[in-house]
Amino acid sequence: MPTSRSPPIDAPENRDMMEDVRIRRAAIAAAFLLALVVGLVLFAPHRVLTRIAEVQLEQALQQQYQVQIRQVTLRPPARLVVRDASIIRRPEADAAPDTPRPLPTNIDSVRARVGLFSLLRRQPRATVTIRMDDGEARLSLAPGDGGEGLYIQVTFDDLELRRIQPLRERLGLPIQGRVNGTVELAYDERMRLAGGEVDLEVSSTVLGPGEIHNEAFRPFGGFIPLPATRVGTIVLRTSIDGSDLGIDEFTATGADVRVEVGGEANLRDPLRASMVRLALTFSLSEEYVEEAGLGAALNLWPVLREAQTGDGYALLISGTLGNLGEPQPLRGRAR
Repeated sequence: MPTSRSPPIDAPENRDMMEDVRIRRAAIAAAFLLALVVGLVLFAPHRVLTRIAEVQLEQALQQQYQVQIRQVTLRPPARLVVRDASIIRRPEADAAPDTPRPLPTNIDSVRARVGLFSLLRRQPRATVTIRMDDGEARLSLAPGDGGEGLYIQVTFDDLELRRIQPLRERLGLPIQGRVNGTVELAYDERMRLAGGEVDLEVSSTVLGPGEIHNEAFRPFGGFIPLPATRVGTIVLRTSIDGSDLGIDEFTATGADVRVEVGGEANLRDPLRASMVRLALTFSLSEEYVEEAGLGAALNLWPVLREAQTGDGYALLISGTLGNLGEPQPLRGRAR
């Protein structure tokens, strides 16, 4: 007697059935997520949502910063609005009692939109817009080429640097300027950096006033005062190929200082372990040096004395981002 056989698993009817099952499962999961969001919107007190957002952000910042948010609003199907957020670095446990309290970074609003179905397909699509004063930064996430990996784009539109306190803390000096441009990064399916570009311009940049600390300035108490320095327009253009970053253009053209940087970096994880090799040339206007009283201080630093060129200084900087070595005179440029 003839026996009936099940069609092979790759038969058209089986493929259609499996596709129907996947679609139904995705629809059920999406409906569940939508119901969860609607439930939170309708029944969760705003303070509960706000506290959840604060805790998640503090964890993302590795508990180094304290986050305070006035209001969080969820809007179906997948929109999040944060209003009046403040981020401030937590004081160091062994900080001296007279250490100045860190200043907060105040954010007017954050608006996020996430594609629910894209999360189910493990191909996330999301946009986040951060607004500060009359400037903003926009973050976009999308699947990479062929649906694999991840593509990230950050766009800056007249964002004022003085509002970003972590940048000031990193530099050790106040900074002003408005940044425009884009940063594009592409990651492969294993979330390794595969390529990207940076095209940024910071206009009307002013650094300081503040203090520069260095052992060479010990006769001055270990530091020298730095007046407000007009750095002018900063242009940064780089290209990334795998883990290799090349600087196509990095210049600053201001009334007080002119800077040009060239070189390359090998990016690593963590970022502070990345290796860099940079050639830095800069010059200061005579009026600025005289007004700031920097002549004697500059001559005290042996490296700068050796790095003098006809109209400025030329230095070689190399090492890891987390532990840059002492700058050295750039051979062939310094006299």
